[in-house]
Amino acid sequence: MNSNTDKIIGQIESRLQFVITLNTLLLTLIYGLGRFAGQTEELSQKNMIGGGIMIVGYLLAYVIFEVRKEKIRGYGLKLINGVVLVGIACFIFPIMVISLSAAPSATLVPQWQAFFYVVSFVISTYGLLVIPVLTVLLSLFWPKYKDTD
Repeated sequence: MNSNTDKIIGQIESRLQFVITLNTLLLTLIYGLGRFAGQTEELSQKNMIGGGIMIVGYLLAYVIFEVRKEKIRGYGLKLINGVVLVGIACFIFPIMVISLSAAPSATLVPQWQAFFYVVSFVISTYGLLVIPVLTVLLSLFWPKYKDTD
């Protein structure tokens, strides 16, 4: 392997570790918001446990990438690196919306922008579920080509 390939592999590993940490933060925010909104302890815990599927998805992506990283070269590594970066970006709106919804003033988001935030939140939430699956699929099935870096 050359230094560029090693650098990209290191970036992917770091990003996957970071996104697992972000998952934990998001679940903690969901739990805290539920408790703040008056949910029972049992319902808040169920929501948090249900959200754990994202952590499982990214852990699976991390393990499969670690097993297959020596076989993936060139564009495949760059594509996985980009996909994981998009996965990190998908956390922005859910964390922002959860944080803003607990704010004491509802005027933080003007009414005319609410649609943008709702659409962004929905897209990001689906992205959180799709990105680990896409990372796993790319890691498993990206064909082995000779190193073209």
